This record gives sequence, C-alpha cells and structure tokens, in this order.
Amino acid sequence: MKRRRFIAVGCVLIATASAFAVAAPDFPGLEITPEVVVIGTSSAGGSGAAQLVNEGEDDVTVGMITADPSCSTGISVAAGTLPFTLAAGSGTRTLMYTCAPSATGGMRRCIWQAATAAGVPLIDFEAVCETRGMPSLSPSTTMIDLGDVPVGGAASAMASVTNLSPTTITTLFFQTTDLDGNFKLGAPCNPDARECNAAVGNLGNGMAQPFSVLCTPQAAGLHTAQLHIASNTSQYLSQVIALRCNGIAPATPAISVSPSPADVGNVEVVGTASATKTVTIANIGGGTLRIQSIAINDSVPGAAADWSYTTTGACMGAIPPACDLTTNQQLAVQLELDPTAIGARDANLLINYHDTIDRSISVPLLGIGRGATLSLVGGQPQLDFGVVPLNMTSTVTFELANAGNRDTTAMLAIDAPVGPFTLSPMATATVTAGMPTTITATCRPTATGMFTTTFRVSSADAASMPIAITARCEGTSAALYGSPTTLQLGEVRTGTGPVRRPLMVLAVGPAASLASVALESPDSNLAVTPLSSTSTPAAFELVVTPTSDGDLSQNAIIVTPTSGAPLRIPISGKVVTASYQVLDTVSLGTFCINQPTTTSTLRLTSTGTATIELAEPALAQPGSPFDLRFSSPSRYAARLAPGGVALVGVTPRRQFVPGAQADELVWMTDVAAMPTARTALTAEFIDEGAAAAPSALGFGKVPIHVATMSSQSVTLQNCENTAIQLDTPQISAPFSIDSPSFPTTLMPNEAATFSVGFYPTRLGRFEQRLVIRFNAPPLEPLEILLDGEGITGDGGPGDGDLDGERTSFYACSGCASNDPSGVLAIVLAACCALLPRRRRTAR
Repeated sequence: MKRRRFIAVGCVLIATASAFAVAAPDFPGLEITPEVVVIGTSSAGGSGAAQLVNEGEDDVTVGMITADPSCSTGISVAAGTLPFTLAAGSGTRTLMYTCAPSATGGMRRCIWQAATAAGVPLIDFEAVCETRGMPSLSPSTTMIDLGDVPVGGAASAMASVTNLSPTTITTLFFQTTDLDGNFKLGAPCNPDARECNAAVGNLGNGMAQPFSVLCTPQAAGLHTAQLHIASNTSQYLSQVIALRCNGIAPATPAISVSPSPADVGNVEVVGTASATKTVTIANIGGGTLRIQSIAINDSVPGAAADWSYTTTGACMGAIPPACDLTTNQQLAVQLELDPTAIGARDANLLINYHDTIDRSISVPLLGIGRGATLSLVGGQPQLDFGVVPLNMTSTVTFELANAGNRDTTAMLAIDAPVGPFTLSPMATATVTAGMPTTITATCRPTATGMFTTTFRVSSADAASMPIAITARCEGTSAALYGSPTTLQLGEVRTGTGPVRRPLMVLAVGPAASLASVALESPDSNLAVTPLSSTSTPAAFELVVTPTSDGDLSQNAIIVTPTSGAPLRIPISGKVVTASYQVLDTVSLGTFCINQPTTTSTLRLTSTGTATIELAEPALAQPGSPFDLRFSSPSRYAARLAPGGVALVGVTPRRQFVPGAQADELVWMTDVAAMPTARTALTAEFIDEGAAAAPSALGFGKVPIHVATMSSQSVTLQNCENTAIQLDTPQISAPFSIDSPSFPTTLMPNEAATFSVGFYPTRLGRFEQRLVIRFNAPPLEPLEILLDGEGITGDGGPGDGDLDGERTSFYACSGCASNDPSGVLAIVLAACCALLPRRRRTAR
C-alpha cells in the first residue's frame, strides 16, 4: 500500500520534508521500485527508470501524475498515455526520468504524485539529477546503523565527508533515498530534512565537513536507505553511505507532521490565484494524541494574514476546539496562500499538542508572492513641453519602474484628441523588474495655441493602479524659443554639488535682441547665469544648488526680448534628501549546538524624500556562519521609494561546537554620503542551559482596537542532558502569549515554540521584557524584548519598528544617513544584556 510519510515526535520534535502529504487510501500491493532514483548526470544529461507495480488484489487506475511546486527545472518523467490501469497482481508500468544537461554542480530534484482521475492520491516518487564530475568526496564511513529507535523518537550519529579535490566547495547537497521520513539529515542542513542543500563555507582540499544523520522511524520494523552527497563543484561520493535502523512500537502517543517545511512556491499576487498545501498530523504511537490549537504566525512581517487553513479528517474546521487522535488517526491541515504583497510571504504553522505533556511544533510555511508593479519614476505626473514653434518637435522623456519580481507589459495610450502628441513606443513597452524603461513623448504643433492631453499607462498584470500623466504644449508663431523647450531635472539630491543645465535661446528667422533672463520666482535652490549674447543665438545655464527639499515644478525661466512677448521655459523636478536607517548591531538569539536555528528579519528604511537605489545585500565574510533570504524586494538591484522598507531574513547556520558566531550584513546604496552601511550580526551557540530565539520581537505600528494577525514566534531549546521545568511567564497588556498553553517541561534536546501577540488599545510606544524562568534545574532566566506602537489608521508591516528595528535597545547610527536629524542612537541597554544567559545559578 502507499506509504504514509509522517515524522514522529516523542521527546524530540522531528518533521519531514516530503512534498506531498495528503493521506492516501489503502491500495495493498501498490509499490514503486526504487521510490527515489538518483541519476548520475553528465554534460550530456542523464536518464533513469523506476517500476510501478500493483501486487494487490484490485486493479488500480492512474489518472494523473502531478509535479510538486518545489520541483527543479530540467527534470521530467514520462509514464506513457494517461490514464492507465495496473491489473491486480501483476500490473506494471515503467516510469522514465530525464535530466537535462546542467552547467552547475549539485543536485536537482522533483517529487511527483500519482493519483486517480478524481485526484485521490495513490503514491509518491522522486528523481534526483546528481551532476557527477569527480568521485572525490570521501566519506568517513560507508554504513551508519542507528540501532533500535522508538517510533516517535530519534537517534543520531555523526559522520564526515572529506574533499579530496583541489577545488574549494561552498555547498554540499544531501539526499536520502527514503521518502517516508525514517531518516533525516541534521547539521549542516537547517532544519532537519531528508534532503537539503547546505552552505558549508569554503571546504578546501583535505578538509572534512561533519554532518549528522538521524533515524526518525515512522513505523515499527527495519528501515534502510542510502545517503548520497554531492557538491556545487560537481564532486560526488566515492561510495554511497548505507543507512539502517529499527523502529520499536511505542505505547504512548507520538505526533507526526508532514511535510515540513511546507513550500507552495511562487503565487501570483494579481487576480484570483492562490496555492494550497496539505500538512498532515497523525498519531503514530499508542493512546490518544490531543491537538490543542493550530495557528499561523508571522515569519516575514505581515505575511501570516496571507495564509489560511481548515482541517479535515479526524476533525473539521479550525483548532481549537481540541482534536483527539487515536492510534493511526490523521488530521489534514489544508493550507492556502493568497499573497497580498510581492516577495517572500513566509510564516510559521504553530501546532500545540499534548501527548504525555504539553508540547508544540512549528512548521515553516514558505511561499513567494509573484508579480510586477508599474510606477512613474520621480512621481511627477505632469509634462510641460513649454513653448514650441510650429512644425518643430519638442521631446520629453519619462521612466517607468517595476519593483516586482517578474516583467510586465505596459500599455500606452493618449487621450483623444491626440493633437500634436506622440509616444514611443506607442502601444506597449516591456518593463523589466529592477530596470527602468524610458518612454519618449513628443509634441509637434501645426497650429498656435495651448494643447493638452493625458498619457495613460497601465498593465493588466501589475499590482498597481493605472498612471495618468497630464501633458501640455503651446504652439507658437513667435520668434523666440528655447532649446530645450522645457527642463526636466528629476530628483536632485541635497548634499551634492551644483547641477548645471545648459540652454540656448533661438529665434525662428532673423536674430532677435534679448534684454534679460531670470527665474519666474525666487528660489534658493535655483539660479540662472547671464546670457552669453544680447541677441539670438544666446546661451545660458540653469544652476541647481540643492540646499533644501522642495518642488521646483512651479517655477520657470523667463527670457525677455527687447520687444515682443517674453519666452517661458518651464522647469520640472524636485530637490530631495537621500537618507536611510539600519541597525548597527543585532543579536539573533541563542541556540543549542547541533540543533536547528530560526530566522530573524532585518530591514533598511528609507527615511528621506529621495528614491534610493539598492544593490543586493551581502554578508561580509566568505563562508559566513549566516544565510540570507531576501523577503522584500525579492530581487536586486531595486529602487526604494521614500518611506519604503527592504526586508532581509537572516538565519544562523547550525554549529557543532559552542561559541559566538559573528558577521556583518552589508547594505549597499547609491546614497553618496553613506554608500554602504553595516549591521553587526551575532548568535551564540551553547551546550548547556536553555536557549531562546529571537532575542527580541518588534511588532511595528499596529492600529488600536483592531483585531490583527500580529503574532510572532519564539523558540525555546533545551541544551541540557536532563529535562528542564519552566514557570509560566508573566506578560502585561498590550502584549500577550497567544499559545493556549505555555510549555512547562522541555526534554533533553527538545524545542518548543510559543506565540506572542501585540494588541494595543491606546496610542503610543510600548516596550516590555518577557522573562522566562526555570525552577529545575535553576538556570538563569531568559529575556525576550518586546516592542510595538499603537496608532490610528491601517498601520502595517511597512511602518514602524520590526524585528530588526529596536532602536531604543540597540545602538543605531542614525542610522545610515546624511541627515543629522536622523540620529536615533538611544542605548538603554548593552547588547550583551539581551543575550539569554546559559549558566546555572549557584546551588
């Protein structure tokens, strides 16, 4: 029958990374051999096969084969014509896998699910394309036997792999051939998973990378599998590692949660598109497992509200009320992501349950809002061509920007009557994400008078409103005209040197005598130089000395002739200040060695009036102990409007030995006064006591008296070799612990996650320390910093402080700005005071 892939949690919380998790009906005898095919792939590609066999008593009809959204590109399966029927007892079908050539090393993976025509799951299977150059990865052992392990528990062993090649490795790819989740990889994978791509720093010739393997049996009996390892440099194992353990049936309840993480891939923001995933919870032990609550918390600020769930199976609807699962009963949590924003929409599915004590497990929910935006660079929706002689052409350009993560097609139109105006391109223009597109507008009057129109710019698939640009152009038969007929300055930043724009005064026909040139209105940012001649042609310059923010579009240059009407040359643009803020220092929390770590969100906030450009943020150290995930924007280079926020997720890599890990997150901008800024990152790994992460929660600006999904997660870890007892912490409004029960006991190497919410009922900034105390053994308390602001209006994740914006407790360089008024460095506590202390108190 179809194997059910659930990961047991007894004293240790384990979750599988299998893609599909919908419970399958019983189809005795339906098997696939092998269920995971690892295909050696060369520059010409590769191929492999598996055999689907029905040894059961009933015919089975396969109506569809569906790839998981997380599948790599360049890998496919062929099963012949669908549907097909496998006859009872002997029906077979060969599945053929194809790996396209790849220029990169490592592994590409895809899991498929065979189902009936009605969509009822039958069986899952996987193919892995392993790029093979040299068999120069040498394992420390070719057999790992983890012995007897209770179903619902876990046992681990350490091994290592040595690089025998002169090529330096930066990423290792781990793959087990067990789809059921009986075997997992611990560090360097993060979190535990049956397959992963793990950054390993710089692994040079002769260097060994340790790794841990876990047996997490899903059923009683003997379990075997193979472990394959490859590198980004096309190296692979000289000999595959055999895995073995024996599952022992438990008498007490044991939870199984699959898959984890749950990844729905890319989902369109515009339209009605959404993505679904089913996470299945099961009791694979004895007795009764009680599911107390299921909730969704933010990982990326504001993302939890984009996720929803309902349950089927043992219970229907939402949890609570509690749901009891007897042996082998299942609860299907049907998740849906309907993204409201472009970029990462990661969240956490928090499951509180009771087996023999109250526990919790957190399933990372991964998804990316995919889409495009359409905006007018500079944000000034008026074009004034100025005074244009008859039958002459004046040209003005404007730029369209796309801050999304895919391209979009802009549709361009001119309101009737079109008159002397044109656009180029006329009908459509491709606006590439992160790269502005220039549109050229012209006016060529054939009659005197003022002409006006509106340029319309829209996109059918952009997450933004249509753009309307008003345009005006005066056709003239007068002698004087300017070249150019209008001045477009765009954004001119304070703190930069004078900007000089040359102009010419010309005449149609004979030379004209000129009296003066001046600004229409005095402006401290603007000046004009004297005319080079008292008759046409005459040159002069507009000099912009940006000293203070202001709109320049209400001004113009007036050229006065000795006789006749003056010439007006319009000016457009604005003086702006470029500034931004980042934190100087962030502690990401404390973690047990060899245990999974969690992600914290840091941000850069544009605090000035200028649009700033961002290059891709990076970690300073080669082989950094941290990993980055770009939340919003999800791709770089990018532009950040005034008040905009760039969010980056930072995750410490798992460590094998205790000690502090540190690096710097480098932000790169086009702000001349501060082109780069650095945020110092720290994380502490310990081998005794208790750990907590993150060390602080920032809720930002939240509207008062409004029910919002603002909960965030805190993860506790027991680094001791004995159980620890916790006291229920005290917390004051407007903060609250949203989990129905706070963990009172953590077994050795166990983790527990609880949620904290912020629900303000009055305006103002709120700060609080959440203190977690222990009564056995007597460990030092852990402290979590809480920060939020109650406001009127909508609030939202784009406002106020976030996880990484705790300026009242961390030093902030003002944070990185050429605006002295931006300095917010208020240090109320040293960063080290925020780190949970791990040593025992005196006995």
